[in-house]
Amino acid sequence: MANCTVLSNTSEQWTLIGDSFPPFDYILCLLIVIGIVGNSLVIFIKIRHGGSRSGGGVTETNRLVIGLATADLLTAVFLLPVPEYVNVPRNAAGEFYCRVLEPRTLAWICLIASVYTLTTISVERFLAVVYPYYYRIWVKKHHVKYSFLAIWISAFVINIYIIAFNTVDECGRCDSIYIPTRSRVNGVFIFLIEFLGPLFIMTYTSIRAMCVLRRSAVKDADESSRSVRRQSTQLEMLRRRFTKMFIFIFASFMILWTPDQLAFLLYNLGILSDQFTQSGAYRFFLNLAFLNAATANPIVYSLCLPSFRQAVKDLLMCRGMQRSADPLTDLSFSTERRLTTSTGATSTSKN
Repeated sequence: MANCTVLSNTSEQWTLIGDSFPPFDYILCLLIVIGIVGNSLVIFIKIRHGGSRSGGGVTETNRLVIGLATADLLTAVFLLPVPEYVNVPRNAAGEFYCRVLEPRTLAWICLIASVYTLTTISVERFLAVVYPYYYRIWVKKHHVKYSFLAIWISAFVINIYIIAFNTVDECGRCDSIYIPTRSRVNGVFIFLIEFLGPLFIMTYTSIRAMCVLRRSAVKDADESSRSVRRQSTQLEMLRRRFTKMFIFIFASFMILWTPDQLAFLLYNLGILSDQFTQSGAYRFFLNLAFLNAATANPIVYSLCLPSFRQAVKDLLMCRGMQRSADPLTDLSFSTERRLTTSTGATSTSKN
């Protein structure tokens, strides 16, 4: 341990790091503001459209999308930079700083809740497209509420180790209790449940749903009925939007989430040293992971959904929103359910 002045439990010393607000934080703040504004718009548009008569009310999918945007919004809020201290008092305030503020515990909880909500939406869409009959039986309002409860409890429990193993040392510095065996087990466990598990579920459910949509479009294309052909064209358009949406979400998840998760795993396995966790590269990876939740989804909506862009434009221009189509779920969330009902029996028997 480096030489230091041992602080008493009653010391009120707070010592700021020299450069408490590095230049990168200005860029981070800009992206955070984009995330806060973007996710707030998503929530407002969904609630406003869901409450309209033609919007059909707030459906299960609407609730999940609102829940995702809420988790992303909270992630952005808790990601706002806080002053960095090299010394803190050895009291309750210092412990709170080292256990909650400095390691971004609240942001991590919201981030994992966002990942799990996105995974739940993938499963919900999978059931709606591949098993529409069972979807109408299984997916109810109270099931979505229970899902939210399970998601947030899981996110808190998974991150409880941050609070438990961070503390203020005798020198008044934030320190982590490092036990090699525990860290290796914890690193592998976190990698599996925070990254690999959700990635596998989202990949499998999205690919299966796209395959069913493609088969349905091909089957309807062989029909002679004009109405069926019109539905087939709509289904093909929805399939393309679904595919585009999945590619963007998958790409953002892989590009922004993978570096931090791999670095965290390698550090806990002892491959990366403590110096790496203090480096600018690791901090960059960490911010990428947070921005995946805080900022990525509104950008994906803007790129993939023309009706969402139009809804935002109407809102900014103080015009009435179009009520004929759901600006966030038009890629498949409502029309797709009606289209797949007619082909549900075939899809179920094939799967």
